[in-house]
Amino acid sequence: MPDTYNFKYDPPERCEVATYDQFYNDLSDFLEILPESTQKPERKNTEQKEPGWLQKLMGGVNEPGRNAAGARIAGYFINKLPSVDVLTILEVWNLNNTPPLKEKEIHSIVKSVSRYQPEIETKARVDISNVYDASRMVEAYQEHIANLKKNRFILGISEIDKRIRGVAAGEVLTILARSGSFKTAMLQNLLKNYAQNSAWAAVFFSIEMPVPSVTERYFQILDGCTGREVESVFTDTTQLEMKNASIGQFVKDLQRFFVIPTRVSLSDIGAYVRLIETEKNVKVGVIGIDYLGLMDGPGSNTYETVSRLATGTKNIAKLLNIPVILLSQVSRKGGSGQSEISLDMGRDSGAIEEGADFVLGLWQQQRDEKDTDVWTDGLPDGESQIDLICKILKNRKGPAGSTWKLELVAHAMQIGANAVPYQQRKEPKSKGY
Repeated sequence: MPDTYNFKYDPPERCEVATYDQFYNDLSDFLEILPESTQKPERKNTEQKEPGWLQKLMGGVNEPGRNAAGARIAGYFINKLPSVDVLTILEVWNLNNTPPLKEKEIHSIVKSVSRYQPEIETKARVDISNVYDASRMVEAYQEHIANLKKNRFILGISEIDKRIRGVAAGEVLTILARSGSFKTAMLQNLLKNYAQNSAWAAVFFSIEMPVPSVTERYFQILDGCTGREVESVFTDTTQLEMKNASIGQFVKDLQRFFVIPTRVSLSDIGAYVRLIETEKNVKVGVIGIDYLGLMDGPGSNTYETVSRLATGTKNIAKLLNIPVILLSQVSRKGGSGQSEISLDMGRDSGAIEEGADFVLGLWQQQRDEKDTDVWTDGLPDGESQIDLICKILKNRKGPAGSTWKLELVAHAMQIGANAVPYQQRKEPKSKGY
């Protein structure tokens, strides 16, 4: 079609994440949603009478039916994928079970349906293939570097990018913040940057905000205006020309951006990514989730549910082979929106930071009247009274602990590329009288 790209076979090289080659596994190679049996063709009609059985089972089952469900899922995939990939799918599926099966049982299920792939039956858990000498270590690292060239998520905030060196495929970046501390705006800006500069797509699982709110905020970000101004343009019939121009630019800038405004489970995320890739003919390069505490997941209590979701998010990132950006609110220990965030403030579970490769903490700070930044010129009255502070709480690729004041245009929900070092102001000591 005119003015479109064939992303699968001839992608435009717009940035380092735009290159596609034969080494990248299409998600359709991992998750196929339509239940068409390939093992027993004579049962095809029976399977067609059960549309959605795979999605239903992937959502998890209770104790009595776990082994039977696992065998059915493994049987569906075993002639489509290598056994090791089937095992990964079952490991993700098992996170949704109540209670989960033991790891040994998952391996047994895959072995039992691997009649045509006997290598998984003969390979021991302790195997020489898991031993890396110096030469294999170098080979593995070179493969890692090649994968970075294919898909690495760059935040677009220069000082932070220098320190975490991007989020690679299979890695998770978690952003911790209190409600009202611009964490959703942060995620929206990051995904917008990716969608505008990459040939691959960004998917936003907006579990908290409805589509109209997400849309209005993106008009703010793209046009640099307030929400009230956006609404005025759409309601004032005398501004029809401006409205149409704004819509045209909006659609152009976000043509590779997709929103899913509903509660999802871990298995739903994989299904939606595959659906978008198939129906929209575009490769998904990153997903953002707002936020962890609103996702569907099994568990006897909130702590168990959040722990399993946090661990499962990492598994999903590895299974889909793409970066995941995850938002999470902090516990009451986090105090108000102007309290500094620490690594142990993840709400409901300590597994939140454990499952992430990188953790950023966001909070607001009342601006020092004596402080000046180049990006505050020309802002509305009172706009520069708010600072958005970001601290690198966890960094697998380098030192953590540096704290930065971000380029924030609060009225337009814009977070720019600039950042300057931030030092906590010392409060004057009381004289005691």
